[in-house]
Formats: sequence, structure tokens, C-alpha cells
Amino acid sequence: MNMRDDMKDLPSSVRRYVRHVLADEQRPIRAVRMTQSGELRADPRRPRWMKFRAEHIVTPGSRTFSWDARVRVLPLSHLRVRDDYANGVGSGQVQLLSLDYEFGPPG
Repeated sequence: MNMRDDMKDLPSSVRRYVRHVLADEQRPIRAVRMTQSGELRADPRRPRWMKFRAEHIVTPGSRTFSWDARVRVLPLSHLRVRDDYANGVGSGQVQLLSLDYEFGPPG
């Protein structure tokens, strides 16, 4: 099976893009690893932007992703933020120094 065989359920604009960028016999993409850097704002009501660097891994076939970031909050400290989605369940984790806050489904 090639990548184009799996496109019948995609929106037409996505199908056109995939046909344009992939070879006819392209094997399915198993995983994509991206690095990101930029600035984010934890609260849209506040003007403060914080620099971050992250690794984002997406596994299209299983519809999973992991986003693992370091967000600078002060010159010598950072937050580690992790968002994950797998098997229909999302979760997140935020760590500051030795404190660890988690959110998502229990267990």
C-alpha cells in the first residue's frame, strides 16, 4: 500500500497537496519528528511572552503525538511542558524545579 491509497477520507485540499509533494509510490510516513522554537504566552490576557524550544513527534498512522518543550520563565529557570495524545486520550504534564503538576485522565 502506498501513501495515496490512504487519502480517500482526507479533505480535497489536503489530497491535492499530498499529490503535489509525494511520489506516486511513496511509502506511508510512519513518524515525523520536528523541532520548534519561538515564544508563547501562558495567559492571553497578559503581555508576557516566554521563549521555548520543543520537540514534536507525530505518528500519523496511529494518530498519536508528543510535544515536549522547555519554556524559559526566568534567566536561570524553565518549565518543562509535555502534551501527549494516544489511543483517544490526551494528557499533559508541567514541571518546575522539583514540583510536578499533571493533568489529564486519572491513573
